[in-house]
Amino acid sequence: MKLNILLLVLVILIGVGSGFSQQEELSDSARTLSKRIKTEGSKAILDAGDSGDKSLIPYLKKLASDSKEPWAQIALAKLGEEKYINQILVEVDSPDELVRTNGLEKLVRVGGKVTFRKLYEMLNQLKPLPQTDNKRRYRYDRYTGAYEVFTYLNRVVEDVPKADVKGNYWTNQINLWKAWFENHKDLIE
Repeated sequence: MKLNILLLVLVILIGVGSGFSQQEELSDSARTLSKRIKTEGSKAILDAGDSGDKSLIPYLKKLASDSKEPWAQIALAKLGEEKYINQILVEVDSPDELVRTNGLEKLVRVGGKVTFRKLYEMLNQLKPLPQTDNKRRYRYDRYTGAYEVFTYLNRVVEDVPKADVKGNYWTNQINLWKAWFENHKDLIE
């Protein structure tokens, strides 16, 4: 009985001791970030992703796993952590509109080539919606997902191409953006 109590106390002390050592192992940058999160919240986490400071990755991973913190997921993706980039891309490919929209919001915040590549891929996958009757209620074909793609492209591109208002609006938009990507291949290669 005494041996069991002694072992239990020993296990508790080891557990508490390892908690302190993990706290001590936090880098100065992680300690500063921890303090900033308390006052600035998500802005501090997103700034950590923009910082390029790889020493923050262990702390951000803990934050992401402990709270399923979407901001930590974005920061880790910005720092190049493939697991978190892939999680966001899975959300973007979801058939669930809400999950897909949240994934696109995250992807836009990540930015960079991964964002442009995905939006380019989505642009190339646009297909016209089939007409359900003989009467054309619209003066242009509608495309599944086109609104999403154009909305997010407009958010990440500074020199947004202007569409000709004559003819088929969606087809013009698609062709315009494809031409834009042809002139900006460095963003997707």
